[in-house]
Amino acid sequence: MPKQWKKGRGKLGLFDPLLGDWVAETDTPMGPARCRRTLVKTLRDTRIDMRVRWELGKGRAYEELAIIGAGFHWAVESKKKKGWNRFTEHHYRPSPSTAR
Repeated sequence: MPKQWKKGRGKLGLFDPLLGDWVAETDTPMGPARCRRTLVKTLRDTRIDMRVRWELGKGRAYEELAIIGAGFHWAVESKKKKGWNRFTEHHYRPSPSTAR
């Protein structure tokens, strides 16, 4: 039987059903791909630490780290010889309909 979605306490309680390890696997034109996400509470349960590892094809990997709070920033970057290149940046905050 699938796990029932039950929100936890506090502003980050929405994430409680997502805590733990998650794995997805598929075949792509570049070969097999695997994504593993781990979400755990951190900083006295005031934030969610999300670590992601993508394994793509022949020994290639991409890793992400995010610390999520009630409002958070999200960016996509790539490393180049001369430094970092930022593709996009988002700032998330509680929407008026969900703010308490």
